[in-house]
Amino acid sequence: MRRLGRWTGAELIRLWKEDLGIDVTGLLDDRQVVGLWHADKSDLRFFHPIVTGDEGFYARLRRFGWYLQPDKWEYREAARHIGAADAVLDLGAGAQAFRAFVAPGRYSALDPYAPGAIGRQRTEGYDVVCAFQVLEHVADPLALVAEAKARLKPGGRLFLGVPRRDSYLADLRDFALDLPPHHVTRWSRRALETLAREAALRIEAVEESPLEPWERPLYWMARLERRLPRPPRGRSRGAHLRLSRRARPLGGRRRTAVGRRRDAAPAGAGLIPGRSRYRFAQIGVSPPPRPSPLTREGWAGVTLRNLQVSTKAG
Repeated sequence: MRRLGRWTGAELIRLWKEDLGIDVTGLLDDRQVVGLWHADKSDLRFFHPIVTGDEGFYARLRRFGWYLQPDKWEYREAARHIGAADAVLDLGAGAQAFRAFVAPGRYSALDPYAPGAIGRQRTEGYDVVCAFQVLEHVADPLALVAEAKARLKPGGRLFLGVPRRDSYLADLRDFALDLPPHHVTRWSRRALETLAREAALRIEAVEESPLEPWERPLYWMARLERRLPRPPRGRSRGAHLRLSRRARPLGGRRRTAVGRRRDAAPAGAGLIPGRSRYRFAQIGVSPPPRPSPLTREGWAGVTLRNLQVSTKAG
C-alpha cells in the first residue's frame, strides 16, 4: 500500500471555501492530515482518515442547480435492463431523478440526506437496486453493497455508478468535489472487479460513459491544468489554476458495471472491520487511526451477497 498524497485539514477547509463557498470546519480538524492511499492488490484509492459529509453538507451542495442532474447516461443505460414489472430501489436517490426511467408504481427511493423517501419498502425484495454516484461518498463501500444485496431478490441486479479515476478528473488539481468530505474513494475497473469478487458477485458488464454536455466546462479546465507544472509528489497541490468553479457541475466520465446475484457467501466470509456511515444505519465500527493490515485492500468495510454493476465517471 502506498501513500500518493496528503492534505492538511486546513488546506481542505480552504479549498472548499474558495471553490464552493462551503464551510467544512465542523467536519475537519484543521490540524489533522488526510492521506490519499493506493491499495496495490485491490487497486482502490482511498482517503484516510475517512471524513465524510453530513446532512448539512449535502444540503448546501444541493443548493447548486448542477449538483443533481435530471438526466444522465447511467440512468438511460440502467433503464435498458429494467423490465416494466421490475420493482426498483434507488439508494442515495437525491432528487429521485431516476424515477422518470422506471414504470409507474415500481420505484422506491431511500436517501438519508434527502427528504422524501418514497414507495412501499418491500419485504419480499427488489428485482433491481441502484446506487448511482454513491459508492465514492461512503466510508464503507463493502457495507453499502451488502445492504443493497440484502434487499435484492435471488437473481436480482445491482447497478452502481462511480467516477472513473482515470478520466479528466485526474487532471483537476485540488478539485474540492473530488476530495473529502465529498469523495473518499477513487475507483478503477480493477477495483470494481475486486469489490465484486469480495462480494461473491459476478460482473456482467462494465461500461464507460461518453462526455456529457454538463461536463464540458470541467473537461476543458482539466485540459488547461494538464499543461501547467505539477508540484512535488506527495505534497498538497496548490491552486495552480484558480478559476471560479462555482456553479459548475462535477465532471468526470463515469463507469458503470453490471453484475448478477449469486448464492450467498458463507457467514462471515470476507468480513473486514470498518465503519459504514452511509444509508440506513451506522454499520460496523470506527476505522483505526492509521491504515492497518485489515484495510490494505482499500476497503473500510464488511461483506455482501448479490450484484449487478453499471460504472461511469463523475
